[in-house]
Amino acid sequence: MAGTFTHWMVVEEALKKISATGLQPSLTDYKDFVLLGAVSPDLPYLTDALPNAVAKMHNWADRMHYEKIDGFIFTGFNKLSELFKPGSENYNVAMAWLFGYVAHVITDVVVHPVVNAIVGPYIFNSTEHRVCEMTQDVLVFAEINGGKDLSKEGYHLFIRNCSRAPKDNPYMNANQIRPAIKTLWSAILKENHLEDGEKNAKRLPKYLTSINPDTWFENYRNGIGTAQTPNFVTRHLLSAANLAYPLLSKMGAAERKKYYDVVSMPKGHKPEKFFDVVFTEAVDEVKNAWEKIYADLSGAKPGDKMKAGAYIRNWNLDLGVDMNDAYMW
Repeated sequence: MAGTFTHWMVVEEALKKISATGLQPSLTDYKDFVLLGAVSPDLPYLTDALPNAVAKMHNWADRMHYEKIDGFIFTGFNKLSELFKPGSENYNVAMAWLFGYVAHVITDVVVHPVVNAIVGPYIFNSTEHRVCEMTQDVLVFAEINGGKDLSKEGYHLFIRNCSRAPKDNPYMNANQIRPAIKTLWSAILKENHLEDGEKNAKRLPKYLTSINPDTWFENYRNGIGTAQTPNFVTRHLLSAANLAYPLLSKMGAAERKKYYDVVSMPKGHKPEKFFDVVFTEAVDEVKNAWEKIYADLSGAKPGDKMKAGAYIRNWNLDLGVDMNDAYMW
């Protein structure tokens, strides 16, 4: 998967490129929720790792990376107008979050095959995967921010606006996610993974029947203020190696070349610079997907279903491939 800051930088750059009338203000006015959506599939990894510091396999985060990827997105956009009045604050918040979620999916699909080409499959090379993705995070951030070292300043503050507590009521529970996001997220997971309702739920492990966006959000909110490395929200938390983001001045030339400047590409494509080809491709693909989805939404009539099958597939986000061979590379 792509690193946390790579996800956020893709969102930042894709927002600048949107050309669809009406879409850019819809997302930029609610950018905090787009940023939250862009890391949301990773949030349950942190919660499920906390009790024993070992992730439970097949938890909700795994399901959001390996199963029914297209179904999640189709269900989400189809339910927007069912759950919320179009144009309302709740609708706008939920829509922005869902567009961020789409960005996470597309970015993983573009980036992860390249990371696999550089270091090999995650299951056998987890530590080097983390080093690779964290190196890319640092260097992408530097390219976009005038050579500055990676900093979570400004990127951890958006979480405040994504909490339940409105700005004018500090006494509400700020550790709970916005209700609109909780409602939509829960409805999507139930529809896609608990098809038979309570009967099916009884056959599932307890942690798969516990859909807890508030808990996932609370652990994210509490962790981001104390984590030494902002990538705590991904599987990097689970590393016994205690890896930390490198400073630009301390980064080795060999690591920079291997993971960023001259990266191996999938399927024998010639080596490329990560930012110029891979990151830029992710930005373009996210922007294109956003505009196609927005066109679907804008042209929809009551009862219409989303028609995004041509550009959203049932990808495995760890491998960057889907069962229908719709590869980015």
